Amino acid sequence: MQDHVAEGSTVITDYYRSYIGIGDGYNHVRVKPDPETYKTVGDLHTNTIENFWSTFKRGYVGIYHYMSPKHLNRYTNEFGYRYNNREFKGVEKFVDMVKNSGKVRLTYEKLIGKDVNQQWQQRVDKAERDFYKNPPPPDVDPLDLIDPDKAPIR
Repeated sequence: MQDHVAEGSTVITDYYRSYIGIGDGYNHVRVKPDPETYKTVGDLHTNTIENFWSTFKRGYVGIYHYMSPKHLNRYTNEFGYRYNNREFKGVEKFVDMVKNSGKVRLTYEKLIGKDVNQQWQQRVDKAERDFYKNPPPPDVDPLDLIDPDKAPIR
C-alpha cells in the first residue's frame, strides 16, 4: 500500500479486522454501515469501491470466466474505464473508445509474450524436414497431404 498511496492520505475501510494497523502514516477512517440500510453516518462510506468490485466480479463470471494473473492489470483497467464512464450512453462510450484506441499499441506477440513469427517459421521448417524425410509417392500431390485442421493460421 505504501508504494501506491501517498502518506497522509485518508484511507476509508470497513471494520474488517485485517485493516487494523494500516493507520500509520495515513488518516485511517473505519466506517460501519447500518445492517439494514447499508448507509453510514456522514459522507464517508465504502459503497463506491464495493460497487466497483461487484461489477468486476460479475464481469469475471459473466464475460471472461478466467483472468490470467499476467494480464490482471489490463482487466482492472478495462473495468475501471467502464465504471468511470458508466454514465455515458453506448454511442458516447464507443466514440471515446475509438478516440483513445490509437494511444497504446499492444501487439499479439507482446500480449502472449512470444514471437509468433518465429513459431510460424519453426513449423514451416519442421514440415519441410518431415517432407524430405518421408516424401510422398510420385503420383500423390503433396498438397493433398496437408490436414487443414492442423495447418497454422498466419
